[in-house]
Amino acid sequence: MGIWDRKKEPENTCVLLDKDSRLLARGEIESGPEERNVRVRIKGGDAGAVSDAGPVQLVPVDKRHPTRMVQLILRQGSLLTFEPLRQLGEAVRQNFRMQMDFASFIYPKGGGRYPLRAKDLSCGGIAFYSAGRLTVGQVYEVVIPVTSEGPLLLDIELLRASPYNGPVWLYAGKFVDLIDDQETLLREAVYQAQIQSVKQEKAKRG
Repeated sequence: MGIWDRKKEPENTCVLLDKDSRLLARGEIESGPEERNVRVRIKGGDAGAVSDAGPVQLVPVDKRHPTRMVQLILRQGSLLTFEPLRQLGEAVRQNFRMQMDFASFIYPKGGGRYPLRAKDLSCGGIAFYSAGRLTVGQVYEVVIPVTSEGPLLLDIELLRASPYNGPVWLYAGKFVDLIDDQETLLREAVYQAQIQSVKQEKAKRG
């Protein structure tokens, strides 16, 4: 089973980010909504890194729960208790991005397709390389193949285009008209990639 298994992942899953939005750990919220302090059981990542980070961003995967800046006040093994400092906006979830390297395709609305290579992915958009002649401001369809339930075909509005190497350009765009399930799958894919990256970096350090 992968780190993110959407059929089994509990609704109280969250991630903890430092002040620069680097992911520290994944956990499960064990406290109730009526409690002032928030208890999180660490399930992946580094509880010690959370302890050393100072104020951290608590980001529930389920967007029905708010994102918050919190301060650690007690650590009991893998169980961390936080005092909420302030609420954060949805931009934290939308803008958290992860470098990714996968091949896919982008489709103009009038037909045809162009291959692309991803640079990074967030819940709000994607940056990618392509030799396709694409137009800033236009809406295209793009295939995101890295989610737990298979490829997603999403609408994307191109925001920026920069020359990169010969005929290849670096493009950046935002997803438009996402439904809740699509946004959840994107968020899971981004967080899974970051957690795997943290685990690999920790393994390298021994």
